[in-house]
Amino acid sequence: MSNQPLRMVTWPGHASRHNAITGGIQRDHATCVWNGRPFAVEAFRATAALCAQLVAAGCPDRNWEAFTPAGTRSLSGPSIHRHAKRPL
Repeated sequence: MSNQPLRMVTWPGHASRHNAITGGIQRDHATCVWNGRPFAVEAFRATAALCAQLVAAGCPDRNWEAFTPAGTRSLSGPSIHRHAKRPL
């Protein structure tokens, strides 16, 4: 695994758990750049969905960290590949 964690930026899509218009589950946003390529997801459990995209693109396993747009660390994990297997 790489010594440097992969850095993601995440933020909620809405202020509440349910979308005010559709009544559906809140979708979060997650973005990162790996190997010079941007990745972006809007989904429930966006960090797991983003990790799944990275694994599909061939990203080697490594630590990951998620930050708010303001730069506050919000989540982290020891394995992109393990987090990608979380149910979406």
